[in-house]
Amino acid sequence: MSGGHFGDCGYDYYKVSQFADELEVEIDNNGKEGNTDDGYSWYPNHDPEVIEYLKEQVPKMRKIAEIMRHIDYLYSGDHGDDTFMERVREVEKKYNDPLQQILNDPNDNIHPRISAALQQASLEYDT
Repeated sequence: MSGGHFGDCGYDYYKVSQFADELEVEIDNNGKEGNTDDGYSWYPNHDPEVIEYLKEQVPKMRKIAEIMRHIDYLYSGDHGDDTFMERVREVEKKYNDPLQQILNDPNDNIHPRISAALQQASLEYDT
């Protein structure tokens, strides 16, 4: 089958993923002036606190989109219970592992994040 159980085969999880993609573009363009054929274009100039919050939401949206896809596959008969649980555990690990969080997060200030993740990972592996 390949999904399509929910949302009249609208694949709503794809819409969430696409929303995250578009939000990333908007974040990257924050405060920039743009050009269109009619000569008028602008991007909002949100406060750094707002942009930081939005950046934090992107990986959460990607995670939930992946989980939604696996739920859709479960109810469409593409995943059995065991396969479903295996897949969602993979997604959870992907988004909860400190090193993977760096790879999944489009944060511009990556060096402090790498340092913090390595410190966290070393604490977890030392126990």
